[in-house]
Amino acid sequence: MNSKADSLRKELENIRRSQEKLENLFAEIQTELRAVKTRMNNAGERISDVEDRIMEITQSGQQTENQMKKHESNIRYLWDNIKWANLCIIGTPEEEKEKGIENIFEEIMSENFPNLKETDIKIQESKRAPNKVTQTGQLQDIL
Repeated sequence: MNSKADSLRKELENIRRSQEKLENLFAEIQTELRAVKTRMNNAGERISDVEDRIMEITQSGQQTENQMKKHESNIRYLWDNIKWANLCIIGTPEEEKEKGIENIFEEIMSENFPNLKETDIKIQESKRAPNKVTQTGQLQDIL
């Protein structure tokens, strides 16, 4: 009977040791699982931060494109105005610039309308056409 009791005690001790080993192993697995969960949470936060940054970059890129288009249209508008002003300057030679506008006008009139001297016509004031407002809110000359 002693031998059976001894063998049962030994088996019971072996089972307790195995149980302790399993409990330790279970505790290690739980700590590893917690560590994996925290890593996953950190990775998820980093991914959401990167996604937010990507959205900011795309929005700023779109804003930059819109600003570039607006600046290009402003440059086009200014360039058109400069070219329009240059048309008046390019057509007159240097010696005619010194004569004055009224003398140049009289010369042109006498060349184009030779019989006009006989009639008494006086020069009146001229007015420039008003500007119109475009859809973007810029002023544009009416030609």
